[in-house]
Amino acid sequence: MEYSEALDVVLAHSHTLPAVRAAPLAALGAVLAEDVLAPHAHPPFAASIKDGYAVRSDDAAREYSVVGASRAGVERRTPLGRGEAVYITTGAPLPPGADAVVQIEEATAVDDAGRAVGAATSTSARIRLRTPPARGQDVRPVGFDVAEGSAVLRAGGRVGAAEVGLLATLGCREVAVARRPKLAVLSSGDELVDPLDAAAPPLRAAAIFDANRPMLLAAAAGEHADAVDLGVVADDAAALEAALEEALRRGVDVLVCTGGVSMGDRDLIKPLLAARGTVHFGKVRLKPGKPLTFATVPRHAPHAPPLLVFALPGNPVSAHVCFHLVVAPALRKLAAAPSPRPRRLLARLAAEVKLDKERPEFHRARLSSTARGLLAHSTGEQISSRLLSCVGADALVELPAAADRGAPTIPAGALVSVLLIGDLARGDGAWMDLLPAALPPHSPRQQWEGVRAGLVWSAGICGGAASDAVAAARRALSEAAAGGVYVGEEKRLEEEVALAEEALRGLCASCRLVVALGIPVDTVLRAGESGQMCRGVSSLSSLLRQACADRAPATLLGNWGVVQFGSGLVFCMPGIAMAVPAALHAVMPLLPHALP
Repeated sequence: MEYSEALDVVLAHSHTLPAVRAAPLAALGAVLAEDVLAPHAHPPFAASIKDGYAVRSDDAAREYSVVGASRAGVERRTPLGRGEAVYITTGAPLPPGADAVVQIEEATAVDDAGRAVGAATSTSARIRLRTPPARGQDVRPVGFDVAEGSAVLRAGGRVGAAEVGLLATLGCREVAVARRPKLAVLSSGDELVDPLDAAAPPLRAAAIFDANRPMLLAAAAGEHADAVDLGVVADDAAALEAALEEALRRGVDVLVCTGGVSMGDRDLIKPLLAARGTVHFGKVRLKPGKPLTFATVPRHAPHAPPLLVFALPGNPVSAHVCFHLVVAPALRKLAAAPSPRPRRLLARLAAEVKLDKERPEFHRARLSSTARGLLAHSTGEQISSRLLSCVGADALVELPAAADRGAPTIPAGALVSVLLIGDLARGDGAWMDLLPAALPPHSPRQQWEGVRAGLVWSAGICGGAASDAVAAARRALSEAAAGGVYVGEEKRLEEEVALAEEALRGLCASCRLVVALGIPVDTVLRAGESGQMCRGVSSLSSLLRQACADRAPATLLGNWGVVQFGSGLVFCMPGIAMAVPAALHAVMPLLPHALP
């Protein structure tokens, strides 16, 4: 069965849970079961937008006697007469008769004879306006933000912080939302030790800590489900059936178990599910997660919806990926989400990716943003036991099988689809979005198109790591410059000093930007000819050194930095692959302002 077919089966058996009423904070993360109508208008009174003076727009006077004040939270009932003004603060109600506000900066304090005596203040007794006010000026009328009876929130919307604030604004003390799904998690395996049990003995030979259960409990919380921990269960048919009964007794909607679903003699979960319910599928054509199993088990109460059971592979990465592919969509469907499927975006591969021969793969990746769109960066080795490949992952890249594509790899830059599994709003800082504001307040020299870059490295200093560092620099230049910079020339420097300096001068003459790997600042400064601008750029150098040190602390010992060389810039950085992208990402956004 293909993944898309498996997901269709899961969603077809996942039925929306009944609605409950909850306070707004308790409903955080839940899906609204009905529209929310505004019980009253907001603001409920005409309110001032500015600090200033409330006046009548039909008053022909230019000078006014200040007869009082209206401040937020205090109602003033005395009507405003002609030739009168009231000092008013932002958000305060307009007094009866007033229909305009003049901000305090547009008024001058005057004496009884009409002579100006200074800027108007909250204590001025008489004022003069510079210009006559217009009706409604700097006033929020009744219902300006929310009209009484209007639908402010729609059924199917998720309750977030802004929604809670809006409900509080309108005085709504409870709303109807779909009940939170209740999910139970157990891990099966004689080799597992519970890391959550403080009384657990030290690891014995052939034992491992159970990573899956804590991970899946956390993932369930991320989907706003109420999680139940059923612990570690031995590879024993009676123990597994007792755990299933416990899940039914607790009334959970979903049971997730890991391990025991492959082809070994201790893989007992599939036979149990087949005996107690209906196994809808027990193998899916995907990587990782081929043994993924989904079943429904009837409850003891008549007419009750069945228990949804997901049996995930025991490898942690497989369990993690399968949760996002099928369990999370089921939880969203139960919680009445109108679009429960994983969100799919398009991105380009940052590097070439090798395809599995037989199975489509869900490759863990981090996303970064460039002017050409999203870039997907592999998290490294993708074997199903290496949970590090899931750490910091934003998305699963959908890769076809090599047999389906007719090619063993997909090249860098290829357009691929990705399924979001992370929270892009809260990046961990490792993969910054490499974009300035789309409409910056000022944009000196923001034109990157056609900027020629050079790449030069010292094989003597970089050593055997040169190829990795050069490849990292190529990728980072392309990403950080959002496609506007192109690498026009590459050189490998000889160890002989005179030849190296000559090569540097030639490269700097033809390129406005040069990345020099393993070449310290003093070497570049020596290459500068008499009468040619050649100096260090301290601000950019500090950024570059700090970024390098964050990834490779030993680089603090080197003389790395940025040099202005004629009409271009030279980045002198260590030939260490892990430091190169961080350094370039730190300084490239500033280059439109820094290039001579």
